[in-house]
Amino acid sequence: MKLLVTTVRRILIAFLLFLGGIFGYDYYEAQSVGLPQEMTLWDTQYRRVNARLLEVCDSSVRFQRLEDGRYFTVQFDDLSFLSSQRVQLFENSQAINGSTAAVSRIARLQSDRKELLQRIEYFEARAEQTTSAIETRTLDRDVERLLEDLLVVERRLKEAGVELDYTASISRKATSGIQDMGTRLIDFGSKISGKLR
Repeated sequence: MKLLVTTVRRILIAFLLFLGGIFGYDYYEAQSVGLPQEMTLWDTQYRRVNARLLEVCDSSVRFQRLEDGRYFTVQFDDLSFLSSQRVQLFENSQAINGSTAAVSRIARLQSDRKELLQRIEYFEARAEQTTSAIETRTLDRDVERLLEDLLVVERRLKEAGVELDYTASISRKATSGIQDMGTRLIDFGSKISGKLR
């Protein structure tokens, strides 16, 4: 029995030292070179997500999920203790490099916008080529989801004082998420009014 208690104690001490080592290394990295923008986050249910951190507020973090490119905002309370601490260290390391962080944030948002526009264009092209009504609906839903993400990115760019160029689109369509969403709503209203006649 004494051997079991001693073994359990040693395992607990090793586990605590391991956690302390991880946190200590993150703290050192945050203070010296800054934490990487891409990291793995764990929620309180211990589900993991590979994320690119975009913005850290007082009680929440906004990130892009790397698997599918979707954007999420999560409260610190919904993250595991270590993940919330890493996010706060990331915020502190960004505050240390304030102006650099602002410039890199704008560049990141512009890159995200460009990627979203390319993905929207790709899904629209696939929707035009397919003959399956089910696949068309699925692709249209994907485009709508991407347009919502595009609206968020464009709004953040405007808040940062960036003028957006809506004319430089490869597909020669309106590249503003707001303009595109308005066009879709008008088309949707026309379809409904056509069916009601």
